[in-house]
Amino acid sequence: MKTQSYRRNPFGVKSLVPVFSLVFLVLPAVFSNDESLKPPKPATFDYQGAIDDIRVDELQMHLGWLADRPQEGRCAGTEGGHRAGDYLMMQLALLGIEPAGTNAGYMQGFRFTDDDPQYQNVLGIIRGGDPDLADEYIMICAHYDHVGIIDGEIYPGANDNASGTSMILELAESFQKLEPRPKRSILVAFWDAEEKGLLGSRHFVDNPTVPLKQIKIALNFDMVGTLQNNRFELFGSHTVTGFREMVLQLIKPEDPDIEFSNEYMLASDHSSLSAKRIPAVMFFTGLNCPYHIPGDNFDIINFEGMKQIADLAFRMIFHLTDSDDLSKIKSISPRKVRCNTEKADDVYTLGG
Repeated sequence: MKTQSYRRNPFGVKSLVPVFSLVFLVLPAVFSNDESLKPPKPATFDYQGAIDDIRVDELQMHLGWLADRPQEGRCAGTEGGHRAGDYLMMQLALLGIEPAGTNAGYMQGFRFTDDDPQYQNVLGIIRGGDPDLADEYIMICAHYDHVGIIDGEIYPGANDNASGTSMILELAESFQKLEPRPKRSILVAFWDAEEKGLLGSRHFVDNPTVPLKQIKIALNFDMVGTLQNNRFELFGSHTVTGFREMVLQLIKPEDPDIEFSNEYMLASDHSSLSAKRIPAVMFFTGLNCPYHIPGDNFDIINFEGMKQIADLAFRMIFHLTDSDDLSKIKSISPRKVRCNTEKADDVYTLGG
């Protein structure tokens, strides 16, 4: 194997050996009915405390592990890809997040053909606090696979999409610790085999582990690690009624600028959900960065920018989960989307 040009990140396998040791002690307790064996309930936070708990060092830790060499680029169906899936399941278990996969576990395994290797989506639920609305879901999702090893070189996939995966982990942790809980539940989804044709999200919508009609909106995070010029893109907002108006009410002066793009970006997992008439949008920091090359590594990531996007995303998710009425949030029919005449370069900037 060729020597890689990127420096070894400081959050690789060796630094996380204690984490995995702890996991093997905790996992049996997570699934035990004996209350005395369960891990202690994590510290709880109020609204602002939960936002503050989205931390740059933890984003670095998760992304650093996922994009480290031993994961070999996380190609779906490979040992490196399976290690990444196991890491995500362990993180959800450590947080005490409810499994939402098959067979009462976090994993939803699948193959598309008999010749395919085993792929694995990772799914969990952060249960809402309102008995009347807890069976409605706000989905937050990201694909965690990448393209693996090509011509002997590891493609780390730090931005694509260890960034989105790490952001979901931090958001999930903050909502799991939030008290009191918002009304609706949050469905946390990590898709496998996106790089092979959105296979993970396609499998889920054809074999859902919760009723699709109960998923009120999906927020997809794909390549969110290279914030530049203090601006990121929201794809698909023109396909969801009421979403843009909601976002504009939540923006603060310190937030990055948002480009509400009228491009739809079919090549990511929100399109699988939208095809089932589930309102879906995608967070994205652009293609002006190394893409599907070995240079997509730890060093290119803007972690402070990730924190900014995650803070805004937290406020959006909280609003969606805690609103009494989401009837205005609807998916627009494909015909109406094609007839949309809004400018593709519509950008909202505070004061501008």
